[in-house]
This record gives sequence, structure tokens and C-alpha cells, in this order.
Amino acid sequence: MGTPISMVMTPGGMPVNFIPNIAVTIGTSGSSAFQPGILYLATGGDIVVIPSGQTDSVLFAAVPNGFLPIYINAVVARSSCDGLVMCY
Repeated sequence: MGTPISMVMTPGGMPVNFIPNIAVTIGTSGSSAFQPGILYLATGGDIVVIPSGQTDSVLFAAVPNGFLPIYINAVVARSSCDGLVMCY
């Protein structure tokens, strides 16, 4: 038997269904738009994003530290979130 593959998990224990191979730090200025990917938050909080399948923004309140398990196109606003990394 081989060694099991380490899966990326959300703080709630749900698996993230892809293994990223690119990570880009997101700056601290206003809105940031990028190619669809999964967002990692070193410090959680409230964050407003645009999911990749829509044009309207969505508020995710009280997000814990870790991965936000939804593909997003943009970070519109954030409150107390820090250390954002976009993973592709």
C-alpha cells in the first residue's frame, strides 16, 4: 500500500476538490479581480466576493481561518480578513 494523498480540507473538514499548483498573494487595496480559484485566508472574518458563476457579490460572514470552498473571481471588500492567497 502506498502513502495516502494529503487532501486540502476546509476548517469544517470538507475536502477541497482540487490540488492547486499556483498561489498568489492578494494585496490589501480595494477590489481585486483575478482568474477563478479558491481563496485561502490566514486570518478569517467577513469577506465580500464575486463567485465565478455569477456577477453579483456575496457576503461571507465570520469565515474561519483557512480555505473558502468556492471558486471566486474577485474580492470586493473584507473586514478583519488578512493574509489572503489565491490558489489555482
